[in-house]
Amino acid sequence: MIWYFFSFVLFSLIFCCRLVTATDLPLSLESKSNIKVLIHNYMQDNGIVQQENDVIKNYFVMQRVEETDTYDIKQILRNNQYALECDPVDPVLGNLTGDVTVVEFFDYQCSYCKLMTLLLKELIEKDSNIRIVFKELPILSTTSETAALASLASHYQNKYMKFQTKLFDTPGQITQKIIFQVAQEIGLDIDRLKVDMGNTITLNQIRKSFELARILSIRGTPALVIGNYLIHGLISKKKLIQLVAKVRRENSLKHLQHKSFGCS
Repeated sequence: MIWYFFSFVLFSLIFCCRLVTATDLPLSLESKSNIKVLIHNYMQDNGIVQQENDVIKNYFVMQRVEETDTYDIKQILRNNQYALECDPVDPVLGNLTGDVTVVEFFDYQCSYCKLMTLLLKELIEKDSNIRIVFKELPILSTTSETAALASLASHYQNKYMKFQTKLFDTPGQITQKIIFQVAQEIGLDIDRLKVDMGNTITLNQIRKSFELARILSIRGTPALVIGNYLIHGLISKKKLIQLVAKVRRENSLKHLQHKSFGCS
């Protein structure tokens, strides 16, 4: 939770600075160094002694699936459904007009996110009527933030899925060097990538993901939104299929009642 709020503030600051400077350059090495200092000082000032892996482990032990039955939560989902499912900047996989949309919030440094993304890709191979929306939520480290920016920037060169797959398939800990090495290996124009990583649209996209996560009380990754369900942490393939089937039935009923939702 601490990392979530700090990352949200951090990206808000980066975004605000981006509006003031109005340049198309990525963050400088000096800026990245300052970010590291800010994180270090924040952890020291707040007496945080747990290591990152411990925090992640404790979170996923508490993995749960919540059905949003209350009026307030349903209203929040309805109010934010377009932002969740229909943002034109978000990368989408599968059937663009599918009857069920799965929204995944993920971090490239999160091993459970890798497993969750693999499950989603397996799902769309067997179910041709699903669309997957990816929301970058880099909450674990500054390297996560670089990976998220590079990932979104790769979308401008129509290589988002190649970048995502290659980076998730990379063994070991992801580093700044590995991020750009992967980008080069899949044929991305690195100079253009770095420019796109620093543009307003890219930075704003991550800011919007953090804002949605705040509204939905998402404090870790992976997290999924499927219909009126919010899934915290890794979910089994069986449970995922069951949830998709249930949401499909609910969507079908809404369609009959002329209450169905569409992005167009």
